[in-house]
Formats: sequence, structure tokens, C-alpha cells
Amino acid sequence: MTRRALTCTGLATVLLLAVATVALGATYAGHGTTDTKVRVAFEKERRAIKRFTIERARFFCTDGDRFRADTRVGRMRLNDRGRFRGRFTNADGDQQAQVRGRLVAGRRARGTFRLSVTFDDVGCTTRGVDWRARMQPRRAGASLLQSGHYERLAW
Repeated sequence: MTRRALTCTGLATVLLLAVATVALGATYAGHGTTDTKVRVAFEKERRAIKRFTIERARFFCTDGDRFRADTRVGRMRLNDRGRFRGRFTNADGDQQAQVRGRLVAGRRARGTFRLSVTFDDVGCTTRGVDWRARMQPRRAGASLLQSGHYERLAW
């Protein structure tokens, strides 16, 4: 392969990466304020919040058990005042999520979430968890949401 072909291939790769990063929109990441081990991340594109991810949410069960789990919820519409909210239920109805939030001061966000899961006769919930997040640099945000670490549930 000639030097020119290698240069063109390298340039095309750089351009594709730049376009993919721009297409992601603004990525926010943060943590829980009531439970600091909880991590949240989401993507803002135009008038929507996408890929809202919750990691290490602590569940409290009616049988006394406690555990941490990760999840991702669907798309939420962003209103004119920078607020968003969503209620999500899986097909079986045994997993539910409620997410509320708002963008504040342009580069920050805050809100609450609550997750509930039912296993046979045992109910587990996160109760209400407050969270805060900040806009991330493009490269860091892209790697956070595309890491594949988050398990996606069927919401």
C-alpha cells in the first residue's frame, strides 16, 4: 500500500471518529447524593434525554435482602424549561422505573429516580434516590456510555 493510501485511510478513520463523537450529543455523568455509590449517565440530544443509565443502585427487599444492580431506561422528552421525566415498565410488569430530572445552569443536571422489581412474592425497591450530574468532555462521555458495562433490561 502506498504512503498516500495509508494517509487517506488514516484521515478517513479520524473523520469517522469525529463525526461519531459529534453525533453523540452532550453526555452527562454523576452520582447519587443520597447514595454516593450510585452512578448515573445520560445523553442529551436536542429535545430528548437518551440512554439514561443507572449503575450500582441499591435495592431493599421486603424479605430483608439488599443488593445492587445496574439498568438503563428509555428515551425521555426534554421540555422548554429543561425538565424531563419518564415512567417505564417492562413487558411482564415486574420491573418499574421512574426518573425525573432537569438541566440547570447549562452544564449541570439533577433529579431523582426510583426502581422497583418483584421476584415471586418479594418486592424490592431503591426508594427515592437523588442524583447530580455534570456535562462531560466528548471523549470521556462517549467511552462511558459505550463501555458495555451496563446491563440493559427490557424496558
